[in-house]
Amino acid sequence: MLDQRWAGHLASWQALVGADLGQRHLIMISDDCIDELDQALTRGISLDTRRAELIEALPCCAALAMDLRTELFERSGFVVLDRLPVKRYEAAQNKQLAGLLGSLISPLMAQDRAGTRLYDVLDNGGADGAIRRSKTNQAQPFHTDGAWLQPPPALIGLFCIQPALSGGSSQLASLPVALSRLVQEDDSIDLDELFAPVYWNCMGEQREGALPYSRLPVLDSESPSAALRYYVDYVRTGSKLAGQTVAPHIESLFRRIDQALADTAIKPFGLQAGQLQYVNNGWLVHARGAFSDLEVGERGRHLVRIWNEYP
Repeated sequence: MLDQRWAGHLASWQALVGADLGQRHLIMISDDCIDELDQALTRGISLDTRRAELIEALPCCAALAMDLRTELFERSGFVVLDRLPVKRYEAAQNKQLAGLLGSLISPLMAQDRAGTRLYDVLDNGGADGAIRRSKTNQAQPFHTDGAWLQPPPALIGLFCIQPALSGGSSQLASLPVALSRLVQEDDSIDLDELFAPVYWNCMGEQREGALPYSRLPVLDSESPSAALRYYVDYVRTGSKLAGQTVAPHIESLFRRIDQALADTAIKPFGLQAGQLQYVNNGWLVHARGAFSDLEVGERGRHLVRIWNEYP
């Protein structure tokens, strides 16, 4: 059984299946918000500023963040903000701008053991031997960010500073919608299997001395907002780290889910410079196409990723 807390989201997403990015979800940021952000950067307002002071300094942005929170937690689960003036600022300022906007929605989460809250998503050419695909130009299948965590991030923000020369398109799909369709089409499917814990690869981000995998369910009724987590490769490699294999019937179910996600996704779209995509990480999975650039690092495709906690 799917949690009834997803009812509003199911209704919102059904109309989006196979659609292009809609005008309802593409929000042009106002001149007043841009002026506030500009002044905040000039004054050196940081992510460590107390929330009350941040709201006082950015009242228009705070009002926008409240509207975004409603869409993200109660309706479709995604928005794309447009018109952020990336060409006006250096990379560090652009990262700060994205962080200030994101922190008005809900508190930011660290994304690695170093405590990074504003995470650079770029191809570093394997310079540091990183195993996370966010540091490569590889395609990424539909997945939940931070699936090995309890709870995973509530929201995922991706701020585009520089798009790829070619490729790197985004795509979104709803796990509740995909699972609902599977059950409607085949009443023999047993989703109770997804409430049982499976192994997740921690991708090297576990605490010092901890195991390199965690055990958590795909359908997690104990998490805030009844979170789902999904990343088949992380389950396979996590199982391998634990000396286990994924049961054949679970592999078969994952293949069915993969197909249902592809069938119920919105059409791929490219994030442009100055756009900030936000998605509900407990409902939606996101995918990325492979991309190519003339150069790696910050001179190539450069996005800033934000992980938000539950409010």
